[in-house]
Amino acid sequence: MSAAFGLSFGSGVHCMKFLLKTALALAAAGGGTLFAAGTAVAGGFPAPYCARTFTSAVEPITLVRTTDINTATGAAVGGTPALEDFTATIGTLRPGSVYPIRTEGNSDGDFINLYRVYFDWNQDGVFNEDASELVEIGSISNSTGLDGKFVATNVTIPLTALTGQTRMRVVKEYSTAGTACGP
Repeated sequence: MSAAFGLSFGSGVHCMKFLLKTALALAAAGGGTLFAAGTAVAGGFPAPYCARTFTSAVEPITLVRTTDINTATGAAVGGTPALEDFTATIGTLRPGSVYPIRTEGNSDGDFINLYRVYFDWNQDGVFNEDASELVEIGSISNSTGLDGKFVATNVTIPLTALTGQTRMRVVKEYSTAGTACGP
């Protein structure tokens, strides 16, 4: 499942059984990086970023929280769109600073789900599958998405991060670490 956000940093949260994903966006302005998240919208990921497809029921990411972004969605398996757009919510991030990110989600039973977050710091329209734009958040198992189980980590904003619109994508996948653009 995927969601698009604006950071104009944002967060989206949803997943499916073998591919659980969310998308977020990041924007910077006035010496800081903006972070946005907004309303959930069914459909594909906002251009120019890659879309995701899903072959199983959506197991939602129910919460993405960082700095002043706190985006929650429904916890019912199959109850939300696989892709959500949260690019309208805005917050502020500063290069060189460290911010916590916390996620929650429904694992649809006693299954391990791994969470990652991607940031397009160079704003080239691509989420790189390396440490330059990928942060491992952690894993959750046997969660309803509303039981308080969560994973969290800290994200350091690179000094080289471009200001302006920067996208962020949160991915949740069953049993293995998901990729930003894979099926």
